[in-house]
Amino acid sequence: MPVENVSLPSLFWGFFRVGALTFGGGYSMMPMLQAECVEKRKWLSSEQIVDFFTTANCLPGIIAANTAAMTGCYLRGWQGGVFAASGVIAPSILIMFLILGVLQLFFGSVYVQHAFTGINIAVVALIAQAVIKLCKSSVKNALAVALFVLSFGLTALPLVVPVPLRVSVTTVILCAAVVGVAAGFVKARRGA
Repeated sequence: MPVENVSLPSLFWGFFRVGALTFGGGYSMMPMLQAECVEKRKWLSSEQIVDFFTTANCLPGIIAANTAAMTGCYLRGWQGGVFAASGVIAPSILIMFLILGVLQLFFGSVYVQHAFTGINIAVVALIAQAVIKLCKSSVKNALAVALFVLSFGLTALPLVVPVPLRVSVTTVILCAAVVGVAAGFVKARRGA
């Protein structure tokens, strides 16, 4: 159920915070989305943010902007989508303009390279934490466990072992959606 009293500026600043504090791309924003939209502001449930994030992965474009736009549209219509998406991309635009003049000096520094190494390690830990939280709220029965294991295997195995067949993340998500719909249909038929 949409939150009635969410203001457009609060959508912008909430997603500005997500965009400003997320390093490492779309997947690493999940812990920040959980903290900002579910725990702090209580705009969405854990299940809703997972649904929006999953749908954003299936759409072309930037995962962060897609997730923000869907959340904003859900909460405040198309204006909310514009404010939320603008908020999440604004920090990146500002940072790019700020470092544009000193780009060569910035990336040439050994200290900055070491800082990014540390940030990358922290991002992996944050993603692992988000995966554990999502597993607790989403993987609730044998079918969900089987889908999780199969999806993880299909997407992670090519990263470790050279395999002849690569499956895209979008294909895995769409196939899992079809299985979920079929399982729901079967469950509804048995209940009737």
